[in-house]
Amino acid sequence: TIVPLLSLLMSFFNLRILAQHLLESCQRPSYQCASDIGSWQTFLNLIATLSIITNTCLVGLTSRSIYFFYPSMSMVGRVWFIALMEHGLFVVKILLDSSIHGEYQKGREEWEIREERKQDFLSKREHDEHQG
Repeated sequence: TIVPLLSLLMSFFNLRILAQHLLESCQRPSYQCASDIGSWQTFLNLIATLSIITNTCLVGLTSRSIYFFYPSMSMVGRVWFIALMEHGLFVVKILLDSSIHGEYQKGREEWEIREERKQDFLSKREHDEHQG
């Protein structure tokens, strides 16, 4: 009659050990600070550039709304309109990218100042705990 009790006890401990192992092995990796998103930045810039080109061509070649504003536009004029619209969108993309990058640098500097203050506070607190 003691064997089933020992079996239950061993199963309980085995379950706890496996649960602990699962919790330790399936944890999210610790945070590692990076300056940017790495190779994804290039990929996202490529996607943005290709989307400007394809959407401009799609709107310029299939839409009839251009003829509402310019009823006598030829196909050559339409291609020029597409090229101008595309270049205008590229200028907007570059302006947005440069303004966002400036805000990113400002936010990064503020974050670094907060982190430095936090580390100073924690080290002072740890020092006070050891003293008291």
